[in-house]
Amino acid sequence: MSKRLVFRIRQEGFTLVELLVAVTLAMILSGSIAFVAMQTQKIYSYSVAKVDLFSRIRYAFTLMENEVSRMVNTCDLEFFRDQKSHETKSNNHWDPGEEVRTPVNTAGGWG
Repeated sequence: MSKRLVFRIRQEGFTLVELLVAVTLAMILSGSIAFVAMQTQKIYSYSVAKVDLFSRIRYAFTLMENEVSRMVNTCDLEFFRDQKSHETKSNNHWDPGEEVRTPVNTAGGWG
């Protein structure tokens, strides 16, 4: 009859080995998740920095494009006086008739 009693006794709880295996698996899983999260954060930061750089470059090219589009296509801009008609006019850019008459300018530029 004592053998029957031994078989009827149920174990309650987990053994130490089962707990150690469960904790080890949980640590491995947590470490993997933390590693992936850190790599994702690095990639995100790198991408944001790259987008910012490209945005600044695009802005610089837009400014250059606007400046180049406002240029006057002429060959006699080497030297000019910024006073076409009278002494008070000064607009800081070339107007027709303000060029200095030199042999280089009247010949059509340096070429």
